[in-house]
Amino acid sequence: MAVQELPLAAAAARGVAGTPAPLLHADVAGYALEHGLVTAAQIARGDLRVRNLSSRNRVYALESREGSSLLLKQGVGQMGAAMIANEARAYAMLDALGPGVRRHLPAWRSWDEGRGIVALGLLSGARSLRTVHGRGQRAPLGPARSLGRALGRLHRATMRHGAARPTGWAPAGLQLHRPGVELLREGSAAAVEVVKIIQRTPGFSEHIEDLRRGWCARAFVHVDVKWDNCLMWGSEHRRLALVDWEAACLGEPCWDIGSALGHYLSAWVFSVPVTGRTPPERFAAIAQRPLSGLQPAIRACWESYVGALGLSRSSTPAWLFRTVRFAAVRLALTAFEAAQASPQLTAPLVLHMQLAFNMLERPHEAAVHLLGLPLEGAEPA
Repeated sequence: MAVQELPLAAAAARGVAGTPAPLLHADVAGYALEHGLVTAAQIARGDLRVRNLSSRNRVYALESREGSSLLLKQGVGQMGAAMIANEARAYAMLDALGPGVRRHLPAWRSWDEGRGIVALGLLSGARSLRTVHGRGQRAPLGPARSLGRALGRLHRATMRHGAARPTGWAPAGLQLHRPGVELLREGSAAAVEVVKIIQRTPGFSEHIEDLRRGWCARAFVHVDVKWDNCLMWGSEHRRLALVDWEAACLGEPCWDIGSALGHYLSAWVFSVPVTGRTPPERFAAIAQRPLSGLQPAIRACWESYVGALGLSRSSTPAWLFRTVRFAAVRLALTAFEAAQASPQLTAPLVLHMQLAFNMLERPHEAAVHLLGLPLEGAEPA
């Protein structure tokens, strides 16, 4: 099975020829009918409801009581069009990998290259992992296992055996230590401060650069694994689907699973009621979402991932230490993203950065004491 070669950055650099006509809300039903996605009978009997879910791109839900419900996505601008084109190629490729991978995706319907519109099955009643987790002190184990299993199946189905090769590309988290000029133009003051923390902390940039240089094409990766992109759906919301594959590419599978585990740590850090009088050693004790309530889910996610990926016992420690380091960078990226919407650098964001650096410095201790994944006798690789 040929796996997509171009990461998003390369696809965007090629550009998108012309500017396709925008898909407007009033035209959605007609477009779907013209392309055989719905029937005239559905429209005639009023069995089609169109909802506008657009944000940075045009997104429309076509809900049907008697037929299949759909989701249409069209990019806005050259970069948006490139991202949706990349996502369409990802869905088409993943759909062809068989039911083991397909069950963790929305149903693939079609790709209209001329208009830049991808059509997918709508996961009716789906709830994001962010909603599922809520604010409870204990994270549910079922969704954690489902997430680990989904990522493990994806990576196993697309794993490249033999020597992995560098791609020359890396996700945004691995570029935080040397951002482009666009950050200075468009980034918030708080986001700039996050970058300064990295650049001023001895060893922080070096750790990130080491991971950036080692980013290789090992398997097909989602790149943007976060709770908002993980949807629980189906009977009693027991099935998990990964959505928003706009940045997907060949890359490092440890980035995906590291991102998944990193979001559990982020939920813990954001729950700490930080004041200027609270010493760091008290954070674990006063967190509204205790780390002890998240670690079982972290372990469930990791163990399901290892099982689905088929990692050998001897390979697991090295894979885990690399995952921990990527989880640390994901924490820094989470702080950067949150800082973009913050007027100032807040204490939780600083805590994210402190935790990220400590994990990069001591991944073995982080695996055992933070993630709750003991590896007796294992040494960092």
